[in-house]
Amino acid sequence: MGHRRSSSVTPGCPAPAEAALGAQGPGGSPARHRPVTEKLLRTGFLGYRRVMEQVRWAHGVARDRLATTAPGRWRHAQAVGVRAVQIADLYKPDHGLLVAAAVLHCIGYAPDLVDTGFPPVDGARHLRDLGAHPRLCGLVAHHRGAAVEAGLRGLADELAEFPDEPGPTRDALWYCELTVGPNGERRTFDQWIADIEARDPVGSVPRRFLELGRDQLRGAVDRTRERLSHVGLERWDPTVPESA
Repeated sequence: MGHRRSSSVTPGCPAPAEAALGAQGPGGSPARHRPVTEKLLRTGFLGYRRVMEQVRWAHGVARDRLATTAPGRWRHAQAVGVRAVQIADLYKPDHGLLVAAAVLHCIGYAPDLVDTGFPPVDGARHLRDLGAHPRLCGLVAHHRGAAVEAGLRGLADELAEFPDEPGPTRDALWYCELTVGPNGERRTFDQWIADIEARDPVGSVPRRFLELGRDQLRGAVDRTRERLSHVGLERWDPTVPESA
């Protein structure tokens, strides 16, 4: 650290790696651990550098678009990213992709990116213009059951510009977003539903979206919770008390 390194990684490109997503590299002193680290890199066991470049790129893009113009969304995006880091090890080799999508999922709320007025599409289009990988664009475009709301808003064709990818990684992204509150607080899926019901009137697009998409969203949350419990990561589940 302490010096710039040029990146050869395509922005947002999934990197098959096995390693930590924290702020520090493996071990302590780089010189002391260099032989071990180089061996791990040669054998493909540790793709730390590529994953970190991917995540840093995503963090920088989200920060630049949201930190000043939409600080509330930026706080939420960072907290969702932290939640993704907490469970990312379960999603190799997509762990870098999951964290990048978590940090970027609400980038379409940036005022200067408004085009269709539907943040999932506007955010994904911006990432595509930046050269992000289609899988990252697709996860952002389809986050939190966006297909249902796109249909209600007459934007299904626009959303179809981006590939949907049902499966564990998409489930995990939805779980991370739905279990983090607007200011980064822990919340349950039922609390998220209650927030919408308290905020939006019956017949509004958000309430109609909730009626049509509730089961799909709950399924993603439940499947992810089950995966976490199987490997002992249920401590990151917001339905478990903080002291558990």
